[in-house]
Amino acid sequence: MTGVEPGLTLIAAVDENLLLATAEGIPWKLPDDVTHFRTYCAGKWLLMGRRTFEEMTGWFKPDQHPLVLTSACGVDPHPARCVASVPQALALAGTAGQEELVCIGGGQTFAASLPYATQLVITHVHHAFTPGLRPVYFPAIDAALWVPVSRQEHDIDEAHAWKFDIVEYERQSR
Repeated sequence: MTGVEPGLTLIAAVDENLLLATAEGIPWKLPDDVTHFRTYCAGKWLLMGRRTFEEMTGWFKPDQHPLVLTSACGVDPHPARCVASVPQALALAGTAGQEELVCIGGGQTFAASLPYATQLVITHVHHAFTPGLRPVYFPAIDAALWVPVSRQEHDIDEAHAWKFDIVEYERQSR
């Protein structure tokens, strides 16, 4: 069975400077965003880098299909499968009949995937965090290429120390 190439969605949470994380991890705790991330990724094929996969060990559900983008994979890490390129990941997902492949990071994988992306789902945290050791950033979002199509605003409350918006972007036609 062969399929059509799926759309590629990048999902991430970033601060005002596009910071994703540091050596210490993600510098914010936003339970509603974590719920949004888990809900969005449920039952989908997921693309990530090796470090992101290792950090998320134990997180994957049986209905998810993680693909690890790496050039140094001798043995496929269970339950994931290694891929050498974004086009290979898209081809695998398409052959399996998937309409969407979701890239969940990290920084290098987002950068490699952005040229192929059809949609972005970005949580914009309204704060500029101190980058700390080994900061990881999301690539710049070119406003000429990406149009916001929806926005969910979240205010500060007892569980969320920072305001944030979840914005869905679609790639403009060229």
